[in-house]
Amino acid sequence: MDIFHTANYTFNSFAIPVVITAVAVLSLGFFVFGKNPDSRVNRSFLAFTTPVFIWLVGYAFSYHANNPETSLTWARGAYLGVVFISPGCFYFVTVLTHVERQWQRFTRISCLVSGFFLPLAFFHPSFISGTQLHSWGYYPLYGPAGALFLIVFFTPMLMMFYVLREAIGKETYTLRQRREFRLVFLAVLIAYTGTVDYLPKFGYDFYPVGYISIFLFVVITSYAIIRNALFVVTPAIAAPAIMTAMLDPLLVTDAEGRVVIANNAAMVTLGGHGADILGKPLGDFLPKAHFLFEKSRMVAPSEGTLVSDYETTLLTNEGKEVPVSISAGMIRDSDKNCAGITVICHHLGKIKAQVLMIEQQRELLLKEVSDRKRAEEALRVLNETLEQRVAEQTGKANARAEELIKSNAELERFSFAASHDLREPLRTVISFLQLLEIRYKGKLDSDADDFIRHAKQGAEWMQMLVEDLLAYSRVGGVRNPLEPTNTMETLKLALANLDLEICNHAVKMTHDPLPIVTADKTQLVVLFQNLIENAIKFRREVPPCIHLSAKRVSDPPQWLFSLSDNGIGIEPQYTEKIFIAFERLHTMEAIPGTGIGLATCRRIMECHGGRIWVESVFGKGSTFYFTFPAREDSPVLSL
Repeated sequence: MDIFHTANYTFNSFAIPVVITAVAVLSLGFFVFGKNPDSRVNRSFLAFTTPVFIWLVGYAFSYHANNPETSLTWARGAYLGVVFISPGCFYFVTVLTHVERQWQRFTRISCLVSGFFLPLAFFHPSFISGTQLHSWGYYPLYGPAGALFLIVFFTPMLMMFYVLREAIGKETYTLRQRREFRLVFLAVLIAYTGTVDYLPKFGYDFYPVGYISIFLFVVITSYAIIRNALFVVTPAIAAPAIMTAMLDPLLVTDAEGRVVIANNAAMVTLGGHGADILGKPLGDFLPKAHFLFEKSRMVAPSEGTLVSDYETTLLTNEGKEVPVSISAGMIRDSDKNCAGITVICHHLGKIKAQVLMIEQQRELLLKEVSDRKRAEEALRVLNETLEQRVAEQTGKANARAEELIKSNAELERFSFAASHDLREPLRTVISFLQLLEIRYKGKLDSDADDFIRHAKQGAEWMQMLVEDLLAYSRVGGVRNPLEPTNTMETLKLALANLDLEICNHAVKMTHDPLPIVTADKTQLVVLFQNLIENAIKFRREVPPCIHLSAKRVSDPPQWLFSLSDNGIGIEPQYTEKIFIAFERLHTMEAIPGTGIGLATCRRIMECHGGRIWVESVFGKGSTFYFTFPAREDSPVLSL
């Protein structure tokens, strides 16, 4: 089918405003671009109006077609522009708001996904399934892929609102820029009304007026770009400001060597006004200026620099010579001939003063660096000396600690051996004293009976002291391996050992559910037994009430045991003294004992990585606390 054959077309007045809009849109695009071709905003705006032009022209010819085949061909051709309208508009907005790099990946993905529908439009009916005749002419119909295309089309359009709203709210943009963003935001809102053009593509008989919305968008956006465009700075515009800001004298001559331009610095240096300088030969101020013109005749047309950093003298109107370093360049006309010379004079006196100041600053800086290096070296030596002394002291401390460990170990062995070896002689002494008491009690005088009784009591107390000292020594010696231990079973063993004392003193013993801890079972029995025996020993006149409980604490993970009683209590100043071996708060006559029981308890807890302490109210009772490290899987046993 020949789409260019006139028999396939009939004049349709509905196509005329569409064609006019297409031409107007593209014309505005080129008009904005022509205002400043170097502007990325203007270029991106032209890139957006081009697919809009293709879309409108394609639909206009589709309206003119008098058969569905020709109309469908033009409608598909229009999608060469339609698929890129949304990505192109989004790219224009990101360039306008200076965030194109931030959204670069999204823009590329949007173009790729939109471009995917282009071959579908031409070669597969799932996108454009055909055309339908309406009162204004033929119009394309969407297939199943049409709804998916709408999602792809409107996603960038919706993101434009987000980008513009963010830009309008940012204080980093100028008022001019934010005013421009507001106008574009309004234009996008108007453009959205053009979505009514998609209704006929799904079979609705609604005249597509979207070209009007797009035309208004382009007009408003063009106005915003031109109205709020940044001022373009050209060399000719910037030249006066540059000359005024220069601190070095600048002289410009014509082809005949007369000064035609002099900046403020030149007038100040030469000592005169414009009339005293302008129009005079350059040689009046630079005696050696003649060589510049001679050299200008020998310089190739492609070159412009005559001299650079050439040292000479500058003559003032008062006849004073000023040492300067000049840089000169040649001004060429359209035929590449010399039209004048520019000379910039650098005051050597100022330069030398600046160089001198720089040298002085350099010397000061070198001195500071040298001082700093000396300070750093002194600090390094001091640190090395300190580290050496620390190492020496640490070595001495470690050696002393090893000596103490050996000494303690030897003392423990001696204590254990002495206690063990004293047991048998003491039993012999006590046995013979008992025999003396049985055989000769009442047969000798009363003094003899007292002597035998005191000797027997002393021997028995010594035997008790040796037994306690032996138990204390065993705690620090060879121990059984630490293993999961049922504290309820060890408590029962300790209570069985104290069964006679518990019955004699009507002790009420209670306990909560107790956990399994990692411990030496034998030492744990000794711990419970000593604490309970201590609570019975230091009782008041009422029957003793003893309660044992345990709870898990998290920082650090451990089991906190507490054994409370209703005894006589401990005064605050003695809560630490009672854990020292052989320290007693009462006489032997008042409360018997060796003063080793609680010291043994502390040593047991130290061997298990825990600690023990007491809190007490004098006259009301005491609570002993002790801790064991807790494992994550340590269960609590029920009663």
